Amino acid sequence: MKKNLLIAISIATFTIISSAWAADNQKEQPKVQQAKEVQKVSMDTVKQAVLDKSANVVIADVRDSDHYNEAHIAGAIHECHKKYHNFEGDETEFPGLTNDGINYIYSYTDNFELAEKACRKFSSLGYPCKVMIGGFDPWKEAGYPVEVTPKKEKIEKQN
Repeated sequence: MKKNLLIAISIATFTIISSAWAADNQKEQPKVQQAKEVQKVSMDTVKQAVLDKSANVVIADVRDSDHYNEAHIAGAIHECHKKYHNFEGDETEFPGLTNDGINYIYSYTDNFELAEKACRKFSSLGYPCKVMIGGFDPWKEAGYPVEVTPKKEKIEKQN
């Protein structure tokens, strides 16, 4: 009788512990999936923000300095991936970004995951952002507004 009681208590304890463990793991999974997801917007959405000079909108180019200096989306700030250790560093502030608007992030093309990586980093720090679908190359090919950094304002290469 005592042996059966011990077995029943052991099974009940195991059931309670495994149920609690499973519940904790189910709660954590959506957070992990949510952190991996990146919201994307069309080039037309970003183009409209550029043309309207929308308030509380920042367009951030994460390409290297040479490419940014050569040409970038009109009005875009430069958040060079090299300066920020490919967005894997311990930086917690990005002064050019906005906390109370939207940051549109872009890189070279959709084949580069750089913009998505940057967006994940920025989002994890509370900067609302979305990745522009396509990237700069398709933007330029579509004839959308670009500008070249003036010679006196050229950004030095970032290590």
